[in-house]
Amino acid sequence: MRRGVFATALVSSVLLPACDPEPFTLVVTVKDTSLVAYRDGDGEWKPVEPGTKGRARLRISNGYYSLAWVCDSGVSSEAHVVHSTMVDEPRISCSGDGAGALVMLEGVASPSSTVYVQDRATVAGSFGNYTMFVNAGYHDVLAVSSDKSQVLIQRDVDLHRDRQLDLPVDDRGVPMLVQTPTVVGPQQSVSLTSELFTRNGDHVTLTAVSVGEDDGPATSVPVLPPSVLVESDRHVVGVNGELCVSKVRAGTSAPRIEVPASPKLLLDPAETRWSSEVDWRYVRLELNPDNWPGRYTISATREWMEEAGTDALEIPELYLVPGFPSNLRPVGFGDLDTWEFYVERGDPATSFSSCTTNDHSPGLPEG
Repeated sequence: MRRGVFATALVSSVLLPACDPEPFTLVVTVKDTSLVAYRDGDGEWKPVEPGTKGRARLRISNGYYSLAWVCDSGVSSEAHVVHSTMVDEPRISCSGDGAGALVMLEGVASPSSTVYVQDRATVAGSFGNYTMFVNAGYHDVLAVSSDKSQVLIQRDVDLHRDRQLDLPVDDRGVPMLVQTPTVVGPQQSVSLTSELFTRNGDHVTLTAVSVGEDDGPATSVPVLPPSVLVESDRHVVGVNGELCVSKVRAGTSAPRIEVPASPKLLLDPAETRWSSEVDWRYVRLELNPDNWPGRYTISATREWMEEAGTDALEIPELYLVPGFPSNLRPVGFGDLDTWEFYVERGDPATSFSSCTTNDHSPGLPEG
């Protein structure tokens, strides 16, 4: 959303509903929920009635939809609303689907080096021994020396069963590069990150030391050399600030990373608006009311707002939806305990920005 008191500064033509949207079918898989309901466009909420295999086919004729579900254990509850246009196959579960089979990877690496698989990491002991459990599959395994000066990558490692893999990075590693990004924008307290997303879905994060407001320029960050990367790898350098995160693709020269200012909110019981110079593509609001034994999360994509002809995040009154659990009371904004607003745009593996805030305009209920 660009320059203006609130999101209404968006070009009005962008907010007009699309003409003659293409109908599509949304296939929803449901498991262990207290309520699932949907809305085609801005129509009436209707219950989702999954078949014997827990799947429901929902016909969306207006090009955009809202999907809501409630998880109620009797002790704690969660309510969710997603406003979207995506023609995907959402899986809604209150009990989780499990993480899949785990296998053990062990071996000897250089002493005190770090071994990465998937999004997990472990530090080898003083004699180099390491052990870790990961999801079964093919993975790219990385070892980084204790001083982050060298890296060793083993590609397409078959981890469908327990395996031993030695990673002598101090002897066989390739030198890492060091870069000092130029950081622009709010940076009272930041840390720099270097992240690799590999073709097998593995995600390695190297984090540099945080720097404070009076510590001078941001510290350098380790970067993987081009010689160890393949075409399908995506390597990014990022800045983690107090409220916002920004990432850019890593290259051979030090990058320039712009950190956006956190948006300001106008919050009321029906919708949330915000002021920002950034055109955020996805927004999420999490409410924690005092009179609820849980939380209420509402999210929306930018495409949904464009199709719906709005510049705000709608907060539906779920207690009016047929089938809403009778033991849960309506969300009362005067009874809010805490709340959090999150925005993002881009792809975390390429160019990306996000912010998290609970700062709002004067006169709104305090948490």
